[in-house]
Amino acid sequence: MVIPLVALVIGGIAGELLRIEDGLERIGASLQRRFASGADESSFVRGFVTASLLFCVGPLTILGALEDASGKTPQLYIIKGTLDGFMSMILTAAHGIGAAFSALSVFVVQGLLTLGGTSIDALLTERMQTEMFATGGFAVLAIGLNLLQLTKIRLGSLIPSLVVAPIVVWLF
Repeated sequence: MVIPLVALVIGGIAGELLRIEDGLERIGASLQRRFASGADESSFVRGFVTASLLFCVGPLTILGALEDASGKTPQLYIIKGTLDGFMSMILTAAHGIGAAFSALSVFVVQGLLTLGGTSIDALLTERMQTEMFATGGFAVLAIGLNLLQLTKIRLGSLIPSLVVAPIVVWLF
């Protein structure tokens, strides 16, 4: 429990310094101007960023990539795809077409994770993976809190925490 929280704090600070959330918002605004000029900009960008983060930072994303890269049947990706499909319908209904454009970021992130999955799996111990998945779980919880409008956490800034968690395990 401590390592994911430490990873979220350090990763969140790194993400703010790297301005990751701002970059995601710029990408969303650029897509909105190019493909959906009539849509409400804040709703389009919010849908793109929320869906991209929800579909890319959860534990199933990383576990699915590792399973797929190992040559096994990608059962986790199939489960994740089904869950994400239903969630994308809900997000598209709530935030408009911006959520659908998250498919681009999902393709890039999951593609890179799958391609690098063999190398990633070799580098990470079981404990590192567990702490990384727990960190991703907390990030998904934060997404839920934002969706319920209970908080306004800059979720894009938490992305580096997924890299920080295994490093913290390695250090301690």
